[in-house]
Amino acid sequence: MVRGAAKARVQPAELGVPPAWAVLYVLRAISAQRVWTCEGLSVAIVLWVVQLLFSAA
Repeated sequence: MVRGAAKARVQPAELGVPPAWAVLYVLRAISAQRVWTCEGLSVAIVLWVVQLLFSAA
């Protein structure tokens, strides 16, 4: 966080952010597994891995 930065009036509770991100990552993993099971190594999986790498950078 940047100290002294103006905060929005409406913002999520600090305790709710980590669980929300955890749920999102679990859902992403489940969706990737479902696509992998149906199609194997497809364009969808390759694009998913590419965007995952960009997100990690």
